[in-house]
Amino acid sequence: MASTSPEQLARQLLEECLSGHDWSREALQLLLDSCADPRGTKALFAELVEPLGDRFDPRLVDCYVSIFSEAIARFIPRKTARQIQDRYQRIRHPRAFVGEVGRVFVLSRITLGADIAITSQFLAAAAALYPTAEIFFVGPRKNFELFSGDPRLQLVDFNYGRSGLLADRLKSGQELAKALSGNNSLVFDPDSRLTQLGLLPVISDDQYFFFESRSFGAKGSRSIAELSGDFIRDHLGYGGAFPWVNPSQPASARSNDVAISFGFGGNPAKRVGETFELETVRSLTGLGLDVLLDEGGSSEEHDLARRIAAATGCRTHHGSFASFSRQIEASRLYVGYDSAGQHAAAAFRVSSITAFRGWVDERMLARWSPSGKGQNRVIRVKNEPQADVARRVLEEAVDILRLNNP
Repeated sequence: MASTSPEQLARQLLEECLSGHDWSREALQLLLDSCADPRGTKALFAELVEPLGDRFDPRLVDCYVSIFSEAIARFIPRKTARQIQDRYQRIRHPRAFVGEVGRVFVLSRITLGADIAITSQFLAAAAALYPTAEIFFVGPRKNFELFSGDPRLQLVDFNYGRSGLLADRLKSGQELAKALSGNNSLVFDPDSRLTQLGLLPVISDDQYFFFESRSFGAKGSRSIAELSGDFIRDHLGYGGAFPWVNPSQPASARSNDVAISFGFGGNPAKRVGETFELETVRSLTGLGLDVLLDEGGSSEEHDLARRIAAATGCRTHHGSFASFSRQIEASRLYVGYDSAGQHAAAAFRVSSITAFRGWVDERMLARWSPSGKGQNRVIRVKNEPQADVARRVLEEAVDILRLNNP
């Protein structure tokens, strides 16, 4: 087993968890040995940790806790794995906070889409429940920009190294604890990677409010946005939480028929392919629709958008996702993959079409499907020809636009 790759070790542990068998302590120790290298850390998260969370299964939450507490105890040896697990059992059951609240820190989910669907609702609840408190968004600045139009919100600019070594990711939790200290402070944690999904303490437990999103509402098929609102109502007593976006950028002066983003959040499993992307834009512009295509945040996405624009005549958007969200707001329809754009569209009540690929089971598909007042159509994609998927998008687009403008 010593010569087994980190990816194989992580997949072995995942399979043992999924099958209900005891996971191999030897395999875990070898995998953790490999986390001194970026490849090992990537295997731990991409092949084990994220697949466990993606299934939204309470049994797999317990598996994650038992495995990752061992990782924390190894790299931050202040607490034993058992002590870490015991604390988690306490904080996973929300308790009412008693006392004066001067500051509320809401932790980012790190990904833009999750911050729209989930974190934004905790920000709204914090502002409503504690009208005299300072409200802080804790996370990357680019995420905060989605909500920076709200004058009550302040930023604790904190970046989480998703590509860093495991030891560095864990140490960032210790750094975060220093920024959140205070006797009159309260922390809302919507299952943030900043705390490794609740396992790293960042404030005393009686000042910490945790949403275990991976198990709440496990028996149903509701979206994560709907479940977040349910949780806030049930445990905080606030029934007015819904996903929202309010960038500081002004609303777009020009309307679009269709806004499109082919960003996939760094996960190539979500992408259908360039043929699909080109044919989708070509078919929509072929109907005479005014299409705005986001150029994304990488040079590869930029080059792709320019190639598509040259071939189809569509316009492109260059800028932050926050500024693009204003373009989504000004559109009749949004089209994209399972990523931030679909959740922004839902928050703005703009109809959307999502080409959803890479889902591991029905519950994951249901959780991350957009939930809003507009028409939200999800096209399940497995291994269909790309041209067929593009044709389905066109059919749905024609139907939605016809319904919106009979």
